[in-house]
Amino acid sequence: SDVCSSDLEPLLAPRAVAVIGASRDPAKFGGRILQAITSAGFRGPVYAVHPTATEIRGVPAVNSARSLPEGIDLAVVAVLLARRSRRPVTSSLITQSFDRRQK
Repeated sequence: SDVCSSDLEPLLAPRAVAVIGASRDPAKFGGRILQAITSAGFRGPVYAVHPTATEIRGVPAVNSARSLPEGIDLAVVAVLLARRSRRPVTSSLITQSFDRRQK
C-alpha cells in the first residue's frame, strides 16, 4: 500500500507530544529532547514521562506511558540502555505507548 501524507502527519506535524524518559537534567539525553521540543516553539501540549516528577521545567509529567492523556500523536522514547544491561527496557515502554493507542 502507498503511504499517504496523512499517514505521516502525526510524525511530521503532531498535535501533542510525549517524551518518555524525560529528565530534569538538561544535559542528559531525555532532558535535551524535552528542551529541544519546548524551545523550538512547539505549540501543542507536551508531556514528560518520568518515574517521580510531576513537572519538568514547566512541562507536566506523568509516571508512566499508561498515564498519558488521550490524543498524543507522537511519543519520543528518550531512554538509553546501560552498556552492561541488555534488558529490553524500551520494549515495555513502547508496549505501554501502544496500549494507549499512541501512534
